[in-house]
Amino acid sequence: INNNAFTYSAQDMKADRGYWRIMTFKVRGRSTLGRIGTWSQINAENAQIGALQGLLVTSAINQAFFEFAQPTESDFAGVILWVGTEANFTVSNTNKVFTGNSPVITLTKLTDGTPLSAGATYYLRAAGYDTFGQDGLTVSSSVAFTVQSVSQMAKDLDESSLASSLKSRIDLIDGTGTGSVSARIASE
Repeated sequence: INNNAFTYSAQDMKADRGYWRIMTFKVRGRSTLGRIGTWSQINAENAQIGALQGLLVTSAINQAFFEFAQPTESDFAGVILWVGTEANFTVSNTNKVFTGNSPVITLTKLTDGTPLSAGATYYLRAAGYDTFGQDGLTVSSSVAFTVQSVSQMAKDLDESSLASSLKSRIDLIDGTGTGSVSARIASE
């Protein structure tokens, strides 16, 4: 190299047969008379994506939805999700339910294809990874979620303040008490 700049890109690294998290660059000068100086070196590191932020699991009928805050690192490639039935489960390929890049992930079944059971509580763990690979992951602590059933959702709706508010409004239309439509018409 005959100037004071050198660029080594991800494409260069790939051409050199790999992506490495830590690289050591060594340089030394040579004078115009051929004298060679001592080596100087610098280590460069591309750390794995850190802990995912803003983890949110929303339960729904026979499924759940996972969301997270998108990491700002330019080499972010995706997330891995694991689901277990115990809060302190160990992540492995046997409980990995998703690998990819999506801002909202729908969970409907376990790794073995078994559908999520309504009323059952599951635990989700997640980690982000970069374009260099899925090594050195920072796996989240577990986030609990309980899958809902149609009957539970209907029961929750029936007992909600929305249902009682609707009932009181209907009573004003169909009823004969103070403030009802019938009472207003009769008073005119």
